[in-house]
Amino acid sequence: MCDQPQNHDQEPRRIELSGEVKLQSPKTENWWKSSWPSIGSLVVAIVAIGTSCHTTNRTLSHTTEQEFAKLQLDYRLRQVNELYGPLYFLIDQDRGLHDQLRIGKPNDWHLRQHIKEVMDGTNSMDRALVSEIMTNDQIIEQLILTKGGLITSPKAPASFDAFLVHYRVLKAALAGKESSAMYPEYPTNLDDDVYRDYTNMLNEIRFIWSKHSPISSSD
Repeated sequence: MCDQPQNHDQEPRRIELSGEVKLQSPKTENWWKSSWPSIGSLVVAIVAIGTSCHTTNRTLSHTTEQEFAKLQLDYRLRQVNELYGPLYFLIDQDRGLHDQLRIGKPNDWHLRQHIKEVMDGTNSMDRALVSEIMTNDQIIEQLILTKGGLITSPKAPASFDAFLVHYRVLKAALAGKESSAMYPEYPTNLDDDVYRDYTNMLNEIRFIWSKHSPISSSD
């Protein structure tokens, strides 16, 4: 019988360590060496996928934050431009008109106590001032009624309700339909409420813009 050819690559090698003889499979050693590039590539691929997912999550988070900030900015601008801005300037103008109306009159003079006098008087300036005040108050009434959904708090401030009563009774009194005794005083806390909310919203708009710039409101 002929000797079978020996495959020397398959034979285990003898390794002597500290007087002991151990067998090491060349096949195992060769597998590790030959597989190392593939393992390295796999590790690199896993790291790349992880980095990509992290970057994608950060991008999505940033995009979502920007979109939310834009919605906030758009809503705050609507509140300022459609409700609180006009209210603020009309109330400020009313205050100036009232000051002019009281020029030359006693310190305790109030329109609500002298409605008939103004209506029947010959002072055209006083009548013009009252007419301008009533025009402004009518616009304020319409803003509260038609733009009430833009009020900052869940419930309208008490000063808003008080103003509506004040204006309607004053309008009736100027038309000779009500007694001046029924005329309620102007709610001065309306000025404070509107000024506070108007200022707070302007500050919030500036904050949103500075933190998330560049973003722009909707056209």
